[in-house]
Amino acid sequence: MDEAHRSIYNKYKDIFTYFDALLIGLTATPKDDIDKNTYDIFDLESGVPTYGYELSQAVQDGYLTDFVTIESEIKFISQGISYDDLTSEEKEEYENTFADEEGNVPESIDAGALNEWLFNYDTIKNYASHAQNLIDDFTDPAKFPQIAISVDMLDTGIDVPEILNLVFFKKVFSRAKFWQMIGRGTRLCPALIDCIDKELFYIFDLCGNFAFFRMGAKGREAGSVATLQERMFNIICIDATGCLCIRRYTLAGARYKRSV
Repeated sequence: MDEAHRSIYNKYKDIFTYFDALLIGLTATPKDDIDKNTYDIFDLESGVPTYGYELSQAVQDGYLTDFVTIESEIKFISQGISYDDLTSEEKEEYENTFADEEGNVPESIDAGALNEWLFNYDTIKNYASHAQNLIDDFTDPAKFPQIAISVDMLDTGIDVPEILNLVFFKKVFSRAKFWQMIGRGTRLCPALIDCIDKELFYIFDLCGNFAFFRMGAKGREAGSVATLQERMFNIICIDATGCLCIRRYTLAGARYKRSV
């Protein structure tokens, strides 16, 4: 079974527990949480796979592409804004943006209120009813769009070798999810630009994710997220009466950027 880290969830786990057979699982992100442990499914010691092949070794062997991180945490997302800490130019912009109808300016704005203002509903109300067509176009380097923005939708289950830039604009607390996101850029791509092979890709981390996991933080479980194939399958379904049902599918907001 590929993507064997999903074997600890719901219906995936049922498959493993129902059949009495030899189990062989492949995954880049095994989970070792107490209540969700991939190793337990295969009767292994936690953290000790039967065989492990590290990303660094795969890069050295020429099977994957390495990455370079550019880390610049945007502090206002987590800390908010204090008027007294701003420059004169920033204070003017602050006043123009946040003053109320009577001209009163708040001394500070906490992170929660700021995020509500920054990530307003208008940014996600333009739904796309043809998401798969957009994804197909994105996987073709000769077509637009060249930049794809999503929330969870492109974390796993998508293969675009031409990806050169990933932008992380959200905090990720699941180590497995974090490495799945990184994996979107590791695909080899021969003759990418001017007959030069893809040698590396860039990750722009704006929310301190690398710093979080670099400090040894284990993070917390993000929950079960359906793969892209699952989500597309669920758009069109046949109910018990044999009627064809089509559900609206939306494509909205963690940033993945490709430049060619």
